Amino acid sequence: MKYALLIFVFALGCAEGELPLDYSDSGIPPAQDVGYVPPKNDLGADEPDMAPDLPDPGCREGQPGCECTDGVTEPCPGNSEGTCDPGTRTCVEGSWGTCTGVVSASTETCNNLDDDCDGEVDEGLLDATCGVGVCEVTVATCVNGQAQTCEPGEPQTEICNNLDDDCDGEVDEGCECQPSDTRACYSGTSVTREVGECQDGVQTCGANGQWGACEGEVLPATEICDGLDNDCNPATEDGSADPAAGAACDGPDSDLCENGTTSCVAGEIACDEDPDLNQTESCNGMDDNCDGIIDNANLDDNPVCSFVDNLYLGSVSGDTGSDTLSDSWYDEEFVEFTVVEDSSSNVYLSATITLVSAPGTDFDLYVRCDGCSQSVVGSSISTSPTDVVRVRRNDSFASSDTFDVVVEIRHASSTACGDWELTIQGNTSVATATCF
Repeated sequence: MKYALLIFVFALGCAEGELPLDYSDSGIPPAQDVGYVPPKNDLGADEPDMAPDLPDPGCREGQPGCECTDGVTEPCPGNSEGTCDPGTRTCVEGSWGTCTGVVSASTETCNNLDDDCDGEVDEGLLDATCGVGVCEVTVATCVNGQAQTCEPGEPQTEICNNLDDDCDGEVDEGCECQPSDTRACYSGTSVTREVGECQDGVQTCGANGQWGACEGEVLPATEICDGLDNDCNPATEDGSADPAAGAACDGPDSDLCENGTTSCVAGEIACDEDPDLNQTESCNGMDDNCDGIIDNANLDDNPVCSFVDNLYLGSVSGDTGSDTLSDSWYDEEFVEFTVVEDSSSNVYLSATITLVSAPGTDFDLYVRCDGCSQSVVGSSISTSPTDVVRVRRNDSFASSDTFDVVVEIRHASSTACGDWELTIQGNTSVATATCF
């Protein structure tokens, strides 16, 4: 009865408002309408569903609780740069399964591939360095995907250039210095370095890496008289070793005779000579003034009459006895003497002055009474060798008649040199008075 009714319903189709059975899409019948009420049996219980068992259509994407459509396979999400592959996954019971065929990033190697999947090929591979000194070489370890070998350079002959030319790990072995380098130098003792005149020199390094000679240094020297510390010893007296010191010398006088001794004074060699040792040329057959010429005395030296400078010979009695004074010299001169009154009788006072010139010379006589300021009272300018002047003062009775006489011996001419002779005799016969 029930089977016949069901077949009848299928045959008649769906009543209004019911869903048709449609298997055109997937062959899987849709779920029953919610308004369907299963038939009851005689006891009022639900009749068992007598519909045939059909295959389960599974999940379809978009249906509630379905993440994906069963059986669909797709690429997994992830990095697909370079050699990386995220793999694939398949939908099972509405959920994606585990990714398979995954290739992950790896360490970058030299293969012209992007192993670490960062978008760059063979990047970050370090350069390789080999060799020492000038043989040291650095190369890229990877070029166009090909690994490179590092080969050291060829060793060279070691020279002084601050490099390891022979690639033995040592720099400039055997070199004292670098070419053209300079340094201060001093070959003297340390106690004299930079003391006084002593100074450092400069050494320059040659192309062979050896220091050259010390140039420009000033070493201790003989202590000469120059105001400097030549021997670089402050305790040494200036000029103490100067060969010019301690020698005979001619001081600041009129002769050329070396009567002094040189010494160092204020950094200069000076002659220390006693002025009293000054030598004047006279007529004695000798080179008195050391000028190399014998008897070349200046006979015409124009002395000045002065009470202080005149040569005083003494006194003679003008009225008793026969006192005599004498003098001898070679050039012009002023001399003085005194005529003394000794007698109380009425006798005049007198004296005779006689000058005898040496051969080849001619000197004249000029006489004054009572000082240089008085007029000449007598003279003799004869060209003969002998000149005579007489002086007389009359007795005044009331007072002493003693008087002074100034005699000038004046050079007239000469062709030779010799000493004149002057003689003064008192109490001589004189015809007329000359001194008043």
